[in-house]
Amino acid sequence: MQEVQNALEDILSQVLRLVTPGKDEALKVTELSEKVRNRVERFTDEVGLKADVMVYGSVAKGTWISGEVDVDIFLRVSPSLPRKEMAEKSLTIGKRAVEVLGGSWVERYAEHPYVEGWVEGVRINIVPCYAVAKGRWLSAVDRSPFHTEYVRLKLDADKRMEVRLLKKLMRGINVYGADIKIGGFSGYLCELLIIHYGGFIKTLEAVNLWKRGEVIDIENHFKGKVGEAIRLFPEPLIVVDPVDETRNVASAVSFSKLCEFIAAAKYFLEKPSIEFFSPSEPTIPKPKELSDVLKIRGSAMLFIGFGRVEAVPDILWGQMYRSLRAISRLLHQHGFNILRTTAWSDERSLNVLILEIDRKVLPNVKLHFGPPVWALESKGFLEKYVGNSIVVAGPWIRDERWVVEVLRKHVDAADILREALKDGGLSVGIRGRVAQTLREGFRVLINEEVEELCIGNKAFTSFLTQYLKGIPVWLR
Repeated sequence: MQEVQNALEDILSQVLRLVTPGKDEALKVTELSEKVRNRVERFTDEVGLKADVMVYGSVAKGTWISGEVDVDIFLRVSPSLPRKEMAEKSLTIGKRAVEVLGGSWVERYAEHPYVEGWVEGVRINIVPCYAVAKGRWLSAVDRSPFHTEYVRLKLDADKRMEVRLLKKLMRGINVYGADIKIGGFSGYLCELLIIHYGGFIKTLEAVNLWKRGEVIDIENHFKGKVGEAIRLFPEPLIVVDPVDETRNVASAVSFSKLCEFIAAAKYFLEKPSIEFFSPSEPTIPKPKELSDVLKIRGSAMLFIGFGRVEAVPDILWGQMYRSLRAISRLLHQHGFNILRTTAWSDERSLNVLILEIDRKVLPNVKLHFGPPVWALESKGFLEKYVGNSIVVAGPWIRDERWVVEVLRKHVDAADILREALKDGGLSVGIRGRVAQTLREGFRVLINEEVEELCIGNKAFTSFLTQYLKGIPVWLR
């Protein structure tokens, strides 16, 4: 026991040195934040927008991780300003500010558009919101200033270090990020867990006891009424927002990511390792070696590759996952057994939907069960199938039901996909920008044919290598 405790203390000491910004880095971030804020403030005057320009988020709260900083600049405008005007003017301001500072930018979209830029190698988010009283929200981001002030009030310097440890762990085990791609824990949620439980280790010990439907209500908004919270929030983890009792801060956390966090927390406390925080990169096999691994499996890995989708990341990933579900339904309806599915994207020029099925080609025949022999429908069943050219054998009686063996219309999974995706997949339920891109062209690759996607693409090869292994990096 003491040996584990000593190892734990040593590891946390190492990680703290990794995640804590040094004086030079902290000074650079502070100066850059103020420089961007001043530029934004100057341009608000030029475009005639009255706004309080403030730095919020992890920089303002002092919970950002060394080397992983985002600077969040908020423009708080009057509630009387139309949303369209707020969006247009804030986009103009954000783009100008980033360009003047020698950076680059893209438009992003949450509830409304905002600018994401890169200045001096640091990500800058320039976001508009309404300057409203607490609880009078006009948009989702109106809460952000209140979140910042709440966390600053509740976290001292030591607790901020604990937050950094928790964020780093969550990054290492791949459950950090409330975006659709990850479906995990936000930075604000990490901060609330430390506020609630009091520290990093205490949080992990508490997580060991979590089950689906766990309710955390720091400000006791639902004191004596936990059942109400459970009825109001259907998600697997419920963390009531301290500044807004109508909101679940953990609403983005998927059940699978919740389970991964619980399992990793349990295992880390038993066998602490630096790998939980900074997992080593998998050895990247050569494409030929990867092909050999795929051959050995004996199943069929289907890869649907297609080009750029003109959509912001959250919309892209939402449509990718919906497309994956539509294709899975299609294959299941044809009789294929789906083993696993996933998606990958570089969010620029290549997107890949991946499905593993038990076999590429089905038998030519399948059983088709009819009604019980005493049912009125029996007559119609027999009229349809006796002498039918698609019937290979039957009808005969198995237990109480009529049954026939019929020829399948389609037996090859790749052929089924190629046919179904000709129209962009509209006929099988694929919609939006993904359908548009599929209509322009796609590739269906089987097993070792994926080599053509791996050549020159280290990121995809690394992802596929880890996916084929299956085991979480922290469990290895």
